Amino acid sequence: MDQFTTFFRTRLFRHLRHPGTWIVIILTMIGARLFIPLPGEGYVTLSINNAYPVMSSGVMGLQLGIISALLLSPLAYIYLRAGASRTQPWQVTDVTPARRFALNLGQGLGDIAALWFILFWIGTAGLILSFFRLPLAEINPLHTMYTLFVVAGPALAMVAGVKTLFDARPWLRGAWGDVLFFILWMTGNVIAASLFQFDNAPHFIDVFGFAASSAVSSPEPVEFLAVGSSPASEKFITLDPIGGFANAEFLTSRLMWVLISVGLFLLAALLYRPRRQKQRKSRRISGVAISGLDKVGQLVMRPILPIFGLLSPVMRSNVSQIMRPRWMFAVLLVVSIAGFFLPFRKIIGPLLMLVLLLMIARFSSIWEARHLRQLRSSFASSLPRQVFMAYLSCALLVLICLLPSIVRSIISGSLPELTPDFAFMILGMPLLLITFGVLTRSAVLGRLVMLGIWYGYLNV
Repeated sequence: MDQFTTFFRTRLFRHLRHPGTWIVIILTMIGARLFIPLPGEGYVTLSINNAYPVMSSGVMGLQLGIISALLLSPLAYIYLRAGASRTQPWQVTDVTPARRFALNLGQGLGDIAALWFILFWIGTAGLILSFFRLPLAEINPLHTMYTLFVVAGPALAMVAGVKTLFDARPWLRGAWGDVLFFILWMTGNVIAASLFQFDNAPHFIDVFGFAASSAVSSPEPVEFLAVGSSPASEKFITLDPIGGFANAEFLTSRLMWVLISVGLFLLAALLYRPRRQKQRKSRRISGVAISGLDKVGQLVMRPILPIFGLLSPVMRSNVSQIMRPRWMFAVLLVVSIAGFFLPFRKIIGPLLMLVLLLMIARFSSIWEARHLRQLRSSFASSLPRQVFMAYLSCALLVLICLLPSIVRSIISGSLPELTPDFAFMILGMPLLLITFGVLTRSAVLGRLVMLGIWYGYLNV
C-alpha cells in the first residue's frame, strides 16, 4: 500500500507541478465557452433529431461531457504522451524492488486524477457560464458536475489505461502506439453510433458515453445525433440528463469502463517489457526482409542525398535524418514509383501521405529533442532559420516523392484536379508536423492531427 501511495502521489504532483497542465486547464476553460454556444451563434455542440437542447444545468454538463469525452479524448492522450509524464526514469523503475502492479496502478490512477482535475476546471468554466446562460434560480452546480463526470470521467480513464498499456510494450511506445490509438478511437466512435441503429443495444458498447447519455436523456427515440455541427433547424428539444442518468444499465456501463481502465493498468504490469530489451530485440531478430529493405534504402539514398548537399549541407543532414528507418524509405520509394502507374487519389496519395507523415513526425520530435534547443542556439544560423531549413528539407523530399505522380497527372490531364492534393502534401503537411514538433517537442500531436486528416482524405 505504501508503494502504491508513493507512486500515485509522485505522478499526480508531477502533473500538478508541470506548467503544461495549467496551460491545458486555461485553454480548456476558454474552450468551454465554445462548447456551449447560444442558439443564435450558428452552430451547435449537440443536436438531437435536428433540434437544439433546451439549456439547463444538467444539459450544460451533458454538452461539456460529450465534447470532453468524444473530441478531447485524443488531446488527453497527447497530454499524457507528451506532457509531464513523457520522460520516465525507466533506468530506475525497471530495477526497483517495488512491484510493477503497484507502480502501474499508482501511476495510472495518478494520470486519471490529473485528467479528472482538468475535467473539474472544465466544469467550473461551465458553472461560470451558467450565470450568463440561465436564470439564477435554475443554476445547480451539482447537476453540471454530475452529468459532466458521468459522461467524460470513464472515457478519460480509458485513455489513461490505454496509454499505460501502450507504454508496456516496445512497439507501442512510439508511432505505432499513436496509430493504434487513432484506430481504437475511430472504432469506438463507430461502435457507439450503432447504439441508435439496433434496438436493445447495450449501453456498454459506448466507451465515450456520448450516444448512451443522449439516448437516456432524450424524451423521444434518437434518430439523428450531431456533435459539433451546424444546426439544421430552429426546433428545440427538452432533455432530462439527471433523470435519464438514473438508468441502472447506463450507470453500470460507465462504472464498468472505469474498472476496465484499472484492469488495463494491471494488464500492462503483466505485459511490461523493459526498454533495454527493445534495442536487443531489434539487433537480435531484425529479420532478413527488414535487413534487405535497409540495404535497399541505403543504396537509394546515395544518389539522393548529394542533391540536397548541393543546396545546403544542413538540408542534407536533415534529409538523412528523415530517411529513417531505412527500410521505411525503401517502402516509400516503391510507392513513389508506383505513382506513375496507379491512380493517385484512391491509392498512391493515401499511401504516400501515411508513410511520409510517420517519417516527418518522427524527425520533428528528434530534431526538437530535449536539451537540443540550447545546443542549436549556439549555431551560427538563428533558430528560425534552422526551423525553416527543416521545413524546406521536408517539402523538397515530399516533392521528389511526388514527381512520378505529378508526371502521370500531367500526361493524363488531371493536374488541375490534383493540384490541391499535391500542394497540401508538399507545403501543408510538413508545415503542420514541423510546427507541432517545435511547439510541443513531441511527435504525438502532429502525428495524431495528420492521421485525422489522412483518414478524411482516405474517404474522399
